[in-house]
Order: sequence, then structure tokens, then C-alpha cells
Amino acid sequence: MKKEEDSIKIDFRSVGKPFNPMMENEMDAHYNVEMLNKFADEIIYAYAMGLNTTTIVLRGEMKNEYL
Repeated sequence: MKKEEDSIKIDFRSVGKPFNPMMENEMDAHYNVEMLNKFADEIIYAYAMGLNTTTIVLRGEMKNEYL
């Protein structure tokens, strides 16, 4: 997790074959993606050198008590 001036970025990483959670069709995963899309301002997926990285960006007013 990284706090920037106007946002928070959360990275999830895993080693293995390419897996973009935003493209998952399984019902449970689809529900999770829908919920994530409701509160995330941006979701970025990348795959490089055997590493899956999904970054969730949250912007807006944030309370320090949660950081």
C-alpha cells in the first residue's frame, strides 16, 4: 500500500501464469470484481516476467484514522 498526495494505491502480486482478475467469469469472482469497481477509481492489471500485479487506486477525501 502506498499513500500519495491525492490517492492510495494498493498492489496485489502473485507469481504464476497470467491471471487478470478483472476478466474472471466465475460467479464469486465476478461479484468481487463488481464490488471493487464500485469503490475503486482505477484498477490496473499487468503481467511481466512471471508476475501478476493488480493495482487498485482510491482517490478523494480520506480519513487519516484509516491509513
